This record gives sequence, C-alpha cells and structure tokens, in this order.
Amino acid sequence: MAYNIGKEMNLPLVVCDASLLLSNIYAKSGRQDLAYKYLKQHKRLKDSISNDAFLKQVTRMEIQYDFDKKEKAAEYEREQQRIIQENKIREQRLYLKGLFILLVLLTLISLLYIRQNRLKSQYARIDLRATVAEDPDESALHLQFFVRGPRADNG
Repeated sequence: MAYNIGKEMNLPLVVCDASLLLSNIYAKSGRQDLAYKYLKQHKRLKDSISNDAFLKQVTRMEIQYDFDKKEKAAEYEREQQRIIQENKIREQRLYLKGLFILLVLLTLISLLYIRQNRLKSQYARIDLRATVAEDPDESALHLQFFVRGPRADNG
C-alpha cells in the first residue's frame, strides 16, 4: 500500500523504504524472486536518491562559490573606490595647503615691497634735507620738485 502511494505521488524516499520492507517480507515468506526484485529496486532508488542529494550538494556548493566570488569582487571594487576617494581628498588637501603657502608668500612679498618703498621714500627725504642744509638755494628747486612733482609746460 505505501509502495503504491509512493509511486503514484512520485515520492522516491517512500518507494525506497517500502521496497526494502517488501523485499524483507518476501524473503521471509520464501519468495526469493520477488524479494530480489524489490531489493534491486530499493538499491537503485537509494543510489538515485544519493546521486540526487550529491548533485544538489554540488550545485549548492557551486552557487555558494559563485556568490562568494561575486561578493569578493564587489568588496574589491568598493575598496578600490574608497582608495580613489581617499587619494582625491589627499590631493585636494595638498592643493589647498599649496595655495595657502602661496598666499602667505605673496602677502610677505607685498609687505616687504611696501616697506622697501617707504624706506626709499624716507631716505630720499633725508637726502633732500641734507642737501637743503648744505645749499639752500639749489635745494629749493629739488624740494619743490619732490613735493609737487614735475610740471609739464603746455606751450
């Protein structure tokens, strides 16, 4: 009965177990031909089930391997993107530092240039005063030129 239900419902495990039971029953009752027939069927189904289980396990392992491989590739890609992003940030920081240093240098050069021009102007005044002190007549023309600047004759 279990054997027939298993066959109708396509349940190989039920048919396999029922075949073994039928083989044992027929062996004890002296019907060796039927015992052998059901024992062969049991063995065939058992091998088939084992093969199916093995194939399922191999398939499962292949799927897991492919999944792990894709996962590692994705992880590698994420790591590469992170490294590229870090390098871009490092490069931007380096540019900003360089720009800051350049601005500081330009400011220092500008300040030094302004200071130099002021010193030149102060030395020119000191020289003019010294010249005025030595020769007041000639110095008056230099003083007038220095204070007012050169005049252009429009004539």
